[in-house]
Amino acid sequence: MIKGFFRKYSKKKGVRIGFLACIILLAGFLIWGSVYYSKSSVINRYITAYSKSGDVFENIKEYVVWSDTGKQITNEETKYTKFSRLDTSTASQLSEELKTASSSDGSYVKRVGSRFLVFPNYRIAFEPMSLIIKTNVNKVDISLNEKKVSTSDSEDYSVTVERLPLSDYTASISGTYNKKPISLSKTYDGKDKTLDLSVSFKNFTVTSNLTDGELYFDKTRIGTLKDGQYEVSDYPVTESAKAYVKKVYSDGDLKSKEQLLSEISE
Repeated sequence: MIKGFFRKYSKKKGVRIGFLACIILLAGFLIWGSVYYSKSSVINRYITAYSKSGDVFENIKEYVVWSDTGKQITNEETKYTKFSRLDTSTASQLSEELKTASSSDGSYVKRVGSRFLVFPNYRIAFEPMSLIIKTNVNKVDISLNEKKVSTSDSEDYSVTVERLPLSDYTASISGTYNKKPISLSKTYDGKDKTLDLSVSFKNFTVTSNLTDGELYFDKTRIGTLKDGQYEVSDYPVTESAKAYVKKVYSDGDLKSKEQLLSEISE
């Protein structure tokens, strides 16, 4: 009878110890999860991944979603996007911005469901944006971040690139017009979502005391002056392009003052 009592007591004691162990494990799990899945911890892991070497998007892909759908952003959706590795200062700045960012910002921390039915599943949400690229030059290649988007088919051409995550973007055109090379780019300033790559066409005469020098528009050689002059006819001109004349001598080069093409009157 005494032996039976001790067996029953030992069994109850074992149950209590097992139950207590489960409570301790559950409490530890809840404490660990509340820290690991917290908003600040997710931001820290995202910033760490963003700062690692290697393919930046592959490093951060598990953390990023679209703000409107909550779905993970894919490689195909970022084919025009460049994610650059964060340095120490930009990493610290982005971390602080995300802590206070809201849905009105380009990127912010958003809850997209739960982990283990208990903890919030936080992700970095990007608002999808669109960029419009315009040009008045027919049959030139349109690129965004050095990746071809399309080819213009008129002198009043525009193309819209949709569902882009917030990042740095540079649109460009390249090709020829009347056998003259055209190359122009414009960077998204974070405000104006229309990147206008239109050019003007000018006719003017270049005169220089470097009588047989070479005429250049930026790095593009246009032709050789004859008796100190060169007739420029229907040439595509961008606002930032500069013209100059250069003469090569055996002991060095002589170069004229640069002149903005946009300031030259016809």
